[in-house]
Amino acid sequence: MRATLGAPAPDFTLPDLNGDRVRLSDFGGRRVVLEWFNPECAAVVYAYKMGPLATMARRWAREDVVWLTINSNGPNTPGSGVEKNTRLAKTYGIEHRVLLDESGIVGRAYGARTTPHMFVIAADGTLAYRGALDNAPSGHLQQKLPNNYVENALNSLSSNVPPTLPETEPYGCSVKYAR
Repeated sequence: MRATLGAPAPDFTLPDLNGDRVRLSDFGGRRVVLEWFNPECAAVVYAYKMGPLATMARRWAREDVVWLTINSNGPNTPGSGVEKNTRLAKTYGIEHRVLLDESGIVGRAYGARTTPHMFVIAADGTLAYRGALDNAPSGHLQQKLPNNYVENALNSLSSNVPPTLPETEPYGCSVKYAR
């Protein structure tokens, strides 16, 4: 199944950094953010050290939003592996679950191309947004005013309204899928 805007988000089960299995469908009835991740990608490093990802997941967790960070890089590629992801998740202060998709099956099902590549799932399980985190790749605004696309989508869904901008072009490093 391929992820399609407005359709049910493909279910998956992936291990977290502790080896515990996480299943998307276990979060039914809640909004979910899927964030594709490579802890060594410059765009991800910026977003966690000085950008919006430093606090977004914690803030939205208070609104009962589930945040799942997924690394679909294949084995022995930049940013892959349990040890590296565990160490850098701690460095970045990530408190939510980081999932490993070394086969790339989930990343390919969602069409994840970059890190970060963001997906927002509505409480009814439909894919409501996919694309960039914001309009400021590595802190450089693409327009005069900052625009956090994920925040906008979550705010719209909080009001039971579909996002006005359901899709944007993602930026960052390419996902290094296993061959």
